[in-house]
Amino acid sequence: MFCKQLQLHLSHNIDEGTVTLAVKACQGDPKPECQIHGFAVSSGFASYTTISNSLMSTYTKAGQFDGPLLILETMCYSDIVSWITILSGFRTSEGALNFALRMNFNGVVFYPVTYTTILAFCADHEDFLFGSQLHSLIFKSGLDGDVFVGNALISMYSRLRRLIEARSVFDEMANEDLVSWNAILSGYSQEGNHFYAKLVFQCMNDRNVVSWTTMISIDEEDVISLFNEMRLDGV
Repeated sequence: MFCKQLQLHLSHNIDEGTVTLAVKACQGDPKPECQIHGFAVSSGFASYTTISNSLMSTYTKAGQFDGPLLILETMCYSDIVSWITILSGFRTSEGALNFALRMNFNGVVFYPVTYTTILAFCADHEDFLFGSQLHSLIFKSGLDGDVFVGNALISMYSRLRRLIEARSVFDEMANEDLVSWNAILSGYSQEGNHFYAKLVFQCMNDRNVVSWTTMISIDEEDVISLFNEMRLDGV
């Protein structure tokens, strides 16, 4: 529909919303994506942050980063969505963490969603130092009380088998949720510390499929008993 409007020279009927919807509609199809990108640049629509963000999103989802980086560099005004769009599109921790450093160097303000996105990329033992430095920044920025950031920290430390640090974050949380409990439970389970995993499970007021599945995986001898308890729990 959008391309037909262009062919019929009806570009005067096209507005910011139309271009944004057109970009989202052609995700995964590089030819119309490039056509719309070209139109956005030639018509001046590329100066709209929402349109540039949409274009960057389509490119990153296709695993292309040259285009989004060029768009970011030429944007009149970039917001946190612009940076997060590229950051979340990386396939490797190396690329994502290097981009996070670039964000910090450019003075981009880190919000909770920024930290949670970056922490998700800290998956290898080599990333522990980077993750711990992020933890320090989180503490200094006063976001250590944010439950989503706290959960991301617990998950990161658990992945890196740093259960002391993960438990410390968990214990300091004022309003932990079910995700928090499952994260620390999973951490003990992955480390093979079944004793503490069972203690955590027993302390949980609420449990879901993730909680029960984790327990069943570490206590195979009592699978039937646990499965029956899970059904009684309404899960």
